[in-house]
Amino acid sequence: MQYPLLTVYLCSLLGGFTHVFFDMFTHKDMPYVIYPLAYGNPFYMGNASIIVEIIVILLAAYSILQWIKAK
Repeated sequence: MQYPLLTVYLCSLLGGFTHVFFDMFTHKDMPYVIYPLAYGNPFYMGNASIIVEIIVILLAAYSILQWIKAK
């Protein structure tokens, strides 16, 4: 199956933004998350970041299951 170039581009762009979105909760050293407003990462959750990692793992597993089911 081939996808239009615009669809590939938009999915890649969305993937990049969601990657940074989830990383801002799990990485202490991201000083430019909202740079003009604050230096540093005010969203870092410390040890609670394991919750975000579990959510990401569950979303990835769900995505793979949906992809297999569609085949």
